[in-house]
Amino acid sequence: MRGAPILRLVLMAIALALAGIPVWLLTRPTPEVVAPLPAAPESSARWVEVEMTSSAPGTLSLSALGKALLTSPAGATSARERVWIGRESDLVASATWPVADTPHALRVVLREDGRVTRDATFWGAGSVEDVVP
Repeated sequence: MRGAPILRLVLMAIALALAGIPVWLLTRPTPEVVAPLPAAPESSARWVEVEMTSSAPGTLSLSALGKALLTSPAGATSARERVWIGRESDLVASATWPVADTPHALRVVLREDGRVTRDATFWGAGSVEDVVP
């Protein structure tokens, strides 16, 4: 046998130890990284002034999440109210007119802090119901 078997054993042990370092680095447990939570909005709801105007006398209403926010008496051509709504809620505007033979218009304007945030006009004959964009 050539060489010293003890020296070969020591060199082989060092080589295996060096080869094991990358395996140890890949398989050791690491602390879990937790993503930060998104910041909550300052307020999830706000006061909004709603103005609904119709081209003909009828019944006007505005609802959010199935709850009526504004309802006008029959025969009204406009309705105005300050309502408390959520930021993510869809507003559904509807109007019914007694005369169904001609198309009528319903305009919905939302103002927040004096500036117009939403403005939409809907057309329908007899009735109209749509989501305010």
